[in-house]
Amino acid sequence: MSIQFETFRGTGGGAVTGGLVYKGSYNATTSSPSLVTATKGDFYIVSVAGTLAGVTLNVGDHIVFNQDSADPVTSAMFDVIDNTDAVSSVNGQTGVITLGASDVNALAIASNLNDLDNAGTARTNLGLGTSAILDSGTANGNVVVLDATGLPAVDGSQLTGVTSTDNTRLLKTANLNDLDNVGTARTNLGLGTSATLDSGTANGNVVVLDATGLPAVDGSQLTGVTSTDNTRLLKTANLNDLDNAGTARTNLGLGTSAVIDVGTGASQIVQLDGSSRLPAVDGSQLTNLPSSGGGFTYSAIVTGDSPVSGAVSTHYSANTSGGAITINLPALAGGNAGKEIRVKLKTAGNTLTIDGNASETIDGSTTYTLTVQNQAVTLVSDGSSNWEVI
Repeated sequence: MSIQFETFRGTGGGAVTGGLVYKGSYNATTSSPSLVTATKGDFYIVSVAGTLAGVTLNVGDHIVFNQDSADPVTSAMFDVIDNTDAVSSVNGQTGVITLGASDVNALAIASNLNDLDNAGTARTNLGLGTSAILDSGTANGNVVVLDATGLPAVDGSQLTGVTSTDNTRLLKTANLNDLDNVGTARTNLGLGTSATLDSGTANGNVVVLDATGLPAVDGSQLTGVTSTDNTRLLKTANLNDLDNAGTARTNLGLGTSAVIDVGTGASQIVQLDGSSRLPAVDGSQLTNLPSSGGGFTYSAIVTGDSPVSGAVSTHYSANTSGGAITINLPALAGGNAGKEIRVKLKTAGNTLTIDGNASETIDGSTTYTLTVQNQAVTLVSDGSSNWEVI
């Protein structure tokens, strides 16, 4: 182990040639004396720690100027000889020092704890018990280690409460064949008398249902059963053998329309087609239908309503003076083909954006904007993927 007693910390990187001139002590806290007039070769010893040109100085450090100083002093103008870590001796030794474990009162690695001062005290400090120094085995004074079966072959004659054969216990290998009373054991398990019967279709057997139901056994002794039970419905009749079909419908909670066919003829139930539309039927007797020239719902919308969920057959009168408004159009479907949505920017100020659902478009674009007051647009659904602007 070698010790370096003096470290030279270069700050400016310059070299000092020629003789050094000792100029006295330097107080790095008060920057006294002033070093702005120092010349190359001047050196000072730090008496009070502090900093010089951003360089930390400790008591005993030497400041050596490698060039003539100037105002302000920079770290490039001087070097520092660090004397704060100088060591006079190590463990009483000087010069080139080699320390061993004994020099610092330590344990040697190579000794494997053989150089402990007191092994017993060390075991106590580790919290070890008296068995820590015993060997394992089956001889006198050994600690017994269980093997794969359990206790090894050792003399157990001094054990109490154990006999060589404990007849009060059941043997694992006997599989309950050594029960004292089998019948009492079944009772204790809560088993019934059928527990000792075999399953099958012979005399004394317990019947086990098969995939269909009861197996082929003689049922002549059964009561309350006839070869044909007219009080039950046949599976194969598919309810054709109901005693009263009308009463059955009532019991099922069905209405009078349950017996009416679907179609467009008299007394038939009208069914919507694949586009969720009514078929071609005479609607001349319908009342309260909107006239052909109107039928739009008027909806005034402001910034606080945004985003607005658009609906067909609605006229939106928008006021964007308080901020932008977005109207999200409903999804296109065959059922709303030809349906219209009308939008007017009644009061301008900010942008009114009409946004198609998902990838659906408005005349080929995903959005349509209104920015000019009183600007209006009518959108017509093609029932598929686009709104047409008119």
